[in-house]
This record gives sequence, structure tokens and C-alpha cells, in this order.
Amino acid sequence: DDLLSLPSISHHPQAKKLSFTDQLPRTSGVYLFADKDGHILYAGKATNLRQRVRSYFSTSESRKKVGALLKQMTSVHYIETPDPVTAEVIESRIIGSQRPRYNRAGTRREKYCYVRLTTDEEWPRLMATSTPPTSGISIGPLSGRSMARDIVDAIESVVPLRRCTVRMGRNYKPSADAEVCSAARLGLAYCPCSGTADKETYADVVRIVADTLLGHSQEVVQLLNIKMKNHSEAQRFEEAAYIRDRVLTIENALRRQHRVDSLCVRGDFTITSGNIEYEISNGLLTQTRIENQLFTPLMVHAHNMSGDNRVPRLSANLQEIIAPPPSTFTDKGVIRSAVIDEVMCVVRLHESVQQL
Repeated sequence: DDLLSLPSISHHPQAKKLSFTDQLPRTSGVYLFADKDGHILYAGKATNLRQRVRSYFSTSESRKKVGALLKQMTSVHYIETPDPVTAEVIESRIIGSQRPRYNRAGTRREKYCYVRLTTDEEWPRLMATSTPPTSGISIGPLSGRSMARDIVDAIESVVPLRRCTVRMGRNYKPSADAEVCSAARLGLAYCPCSGTADKETYADVVRIVADTLLGHSQEVVQLLNIKMKNHSEAQRFEEAAYIRDRVLTIENALRRQHRVDSLCVRGDFTITSGNIEYEISNGLLTQTRIENQLFTPLMVHAHNMSGDNRVPRLSANLQEIIAPPPSTFTDKGVIRSAVIDEVMCVVRLHESVQQL
């Protein structure tokens, strides 16, 4: 593979740094590009470390960030792993903790959101929030605020929850001149802040939404499908397609939530794939064993152009970074956005093993 790739990398502007890859193994693992001060610029995973790192020097590589990355990179560090799954988990932990400058995935955790039903209020409502909920019923973390808003909008389009953001406690009393909101005037929502909503009727609406978020009911999806069918029969195809997309968003989010929750509440168990055993605790990978021997990433190797011992140490303590996170849940039992990438990696592993 080195010979086959040579024509496309020998004329690269940073080709002299190819010597960084001379001693990289052809095994799975995580590679780190670092600058002269030992700061991690980029972290990535690979099934073949040597081949993957050398691919950055290909003249066919057109991404602007790669050129800038290679200019600033002064050393390559790596962690060998016994399998690609462990590599993906370690990569996720490094990116989440260090947020390397050239890892676009590093910003993903800040974009995760939750959909929350505020059952701690007298008149609950739906909201999208980037903060893990401390009360109510919720789903998430979801991949972004737009996805969370799509779910909220879809549910509110067929269930008349209040849409105002007024916080109404147990003793809330509307003012005498309170106006009915526009959504209520159009018949799309109840308006308890104006005193025009019935508590028992509203409680039934809240129950429908709560059962939907908990995965106990398909009523909201059924209402959306009826609405989509009506639009389609009226030849309002764009509106029908819009609702179809929202239905898929809700179904995918709830399916993903079920997959994650069912794994995280299992506690401690082991997944076996071939000669590798993965010890899982609440959805997080705690240990990997290959042929019954514990894998421990004791050393992070480094290489530079001169091949001497002047390679700067990484500024971060990688042994602390790649250790398993302290917990999966917040103290309120909500899955933390900081661990969702790792949990999904374990979910995919578990499902792939079950399909064998």
C-alpha cells in the first residue's frame, strides 16, 4: 500500500513529514497530531494507523483544514487498540475532553439538546433545551436544537398544548384583562394563561404527550399520519412531505431513545465478539479484554521528523482523559450529553453482535 500511494504523496508540500509515519503500526488505534508545544491539534481513529495517517499527505486531499493542520503538526502520537470499537471510544473521550482545533466533531456535544415536558408546572408545556432537564419527562440528548424543535413543532401541530412561556405555578391566577393567544384563537392550542382552559381536558392532552415521549403510545404519530393523509388527498404534497419528515424525526428519536435507555439501565454486563470481551457499565465501556488479557493503553508513542528524543510531550494527561467517564446519568437520571457518543458506539456494537 505504501508503494501504491507513493505517486500521490511524494510531491505533497509537507512530504518531508512522511517520516513521522515510518514506525506507525498497521493496526487499529487512535492517532494524534500535535504542535510544537504538545497541544493536540487533531484526534482520529483508524483500523490501519499507518495507512490512515499517510493518507493525509495525498495530493488528492482537497480539504483546506488538512493543509493547515499538516503545517502546524510537528509530531504524531498514537495509541494502539486491539479493535476498532475501543479506538472509537478512546477517540470520543479525547475529542470531548480536549476539543482539538481541527476536529469538527468536537463541537457536537455543545449542540446536543433535549425535548422536555414540564410536568412540574400546573399547566405543562413542551420545550427544547440544551441543559439536561432536572424535572419533567424528556427525551435526549438529540443531535441538535433543530431536531428538538422539529419534534416540539410536530407534536404541537396535532396536540393543543399551551405554547406561551409564562411560568404558571400552583397558585397562578390570570389577570382580568389577559388576552387569548393567537394559537388558541386559531384552535391550535389551549391558553390557560388567559383562564380559558379546562384542567381535566388539559390533563388528558398532557397524558398523550407524556405517553408519547415515554414510548408508551403512538397516538401523536397516528394523528400526524392522519394529517399527512389529508394533505396528500387535497394534493397539498409539500405540506404532506413536511409532516412525513417530522413523523420520521419523532420515530427515529424515540427508537434511538429506547435503544440507549435499554442499554444504560442494564448495569454491568459483558459483550463478546470473537476473541474480544467488552466490559460495559451503564452503557459505557470500562475494559476491553482480548483472549482474556486486559487491554491497557499504557504508552502513547510519538515520532517526529528527526527521530530523536526531542518530541514534545503532550500537554494533556491522556491516561486521565481516556479513563471511563464517572457516570452516564445526571443526578436526576438524565443521560449526559458528554457521554452519548460513546453510548451510541456501545449500542451499535451490542446490536451488531446480536445480529450475528
